[in-house]
Amino acid sequence: MILAAAFLLMGTGTKADAQISNLLNKLKGSSSSSSSSSSSDILNTISDVVSAVTGSSNISLPGTWTYQGVALSLESESTLSSLAGSVVSSSLENQVDEYLEKVGLTAGAATITFEEDETFSATLGKTTSSGTYSLNEDGDRITMKFGQKLNYLSISGDLSGSSSSLEILFEADKFFDTMQSILSIVGSQNSIASTLSSLSENYDGMQIGVQLTK
Repeated sequence: MILAAAFLLMGTGTKADAQISNLLNKLKGSSSSSSSSSSSDILNTISDVVSAVTGSSNISLPGTWTYQGVALSLESESTLSSLAGSVVSSSLENQVDEYLEKVGLTAGAATITFEEDETFSATLGKTTSSGTYSLNEDGDRITMKFGQKLNYLSISGDLSGSSSSLEILFEADKFFDTMQSILSIVGSQNSIASTLSSLSENYDGMQIGVQLTK
């Protein structure tokens, strides 16, 4: 089954490569287990791989998602090969991750809960902010509107993922502006917040966001 899923990788773009690789590693780990639950895990992971390859959405947004790291995608890959684009994205992801780690935003340190009634709450450390969200007709783009604590900030981004993993990608300048606002209410160092804001000039033509898992 792993081999069959691997063949599906042919023809995929760089945006899905990392996600699919993680899913295949998960599939490999499940297949080595003899427990009865592993069969269900394998089937769920195969479904996630197929969704990632074909572009079909298997995202069930309501629920609590945990932050795993920064996600980054080139908005236009016309001047870069898939391999080069992947290398550039990975390097820049690491750079942003390093800055966010300095203010405590590490894997598992933040969560966001989407409710069925189109409200959400996001928690970073001891700070929680809330608001409302809406999806477009295709369910692949989200608009999040924060409450008074973040001065009713609104940001829209693209959704991609599976039943257990999710990426939300925003325009780089919007992402950094939002992070600067969030860090200001968390009480993080002004120098880090200012650095993140200035980074947006170096990420023109890219989308940056978050990787989440359920």
